[in-house]
Amino acid sequence: MKNILLAAFILSSFLANAQDPFAELETKQNFRPVMNIGFLPGKATTVFPKYVEGKVGLDKFIKSEINYPESAKTQGLSGRVIISYSINEKGEVVSLSKTKESVKQELLINELIRVVEKSGPWIPGKIEDKYEKMKMTVSYEFVL
Repeated sequence: MKNILLAAFILSSFLANAQDPFAELETKQNFRPVMNIGFLPGKATTVFPKYVEGKVGLDKFIKSEINYPESAKTQGLSGRVIISYSINEKGEVVSLSKTKESVKQELLINELIRVVEKSGPWIPGKIEDKYEKMKMTVSYEFVL
C-alpha cells in the first residue's frame, strides 16, 4: 500500500510540473513576485510578465531589430514612440497599439510594433498561481 501511495505521489508531482510549461524558465530567470499585496483582504500576489532575458535583454533585442524607416529619415521624422501590448497566458505578444503620449508618425509606430510583435519568448504574468493576460508598455526614441 505504501508503494502505491508513493508511486501516486511521484506521478502527481510529475504531472503538476508537466502542466506548467513556464516553471523551468521561471526558475532559471529568477522570476519572482513584483507586487505582493496578498496580505490585504481580497488581494492577490501578482507577478508581471517577463521577457526571458529580462529588461536589459528586451532593450537589446529592440535596439538590434529596429530599422529606422528610410522614408521617415527623408521626411525628418523622429521622436519617442510608446506602444502598449499584452502578454497572454501562453506568453505571446498580443493587442499592440500606440498610446496617446506617443509621437503621431505612423511609420515609426509601425516599426516598433513590428519589432515588439516578434519579441519572445515571454514568461506570462500570474495572479496567485494562475497565468493571466497582462498589459505592458514600451518606448523607443527614434533619433536622426
